[in-house]
Amino acid sequence: MRAQISYSIDVKDIPAEVKKLLLELKENNSIKNSFAKTFEALANNDETHAIKIIDALRQELTKIDARLLDCSNILTGYHEVTNKEEVSNEEG
Repeated sequence: MRAQISYSIDVKDIPAEVKKLLLELKENNSIKNSFAKTFEALANNDETHAIKIIDALRQELTKIDARLLDCSNILTGYHEVTNKEEVSNEEG
């Protein structure tokens, strides 16, 4: 089950916060390790273990996709807010 966490930060800090979230994904070596373990299992003719690893990998990819969606939504909101401010400044 997923839960939504909400907190407030200054608008100018949003890009840095998104960067932190993306760096966590980048530093996650579980995908590369899962592929290596899958190839090893297949090399050992252990299809059952390979299937379990692939299933775990798919679950991890789902979590990554959710985090990427969060980042995309945050940046979309940030872009909308900053563009409104720019338009307001130009008109004012």
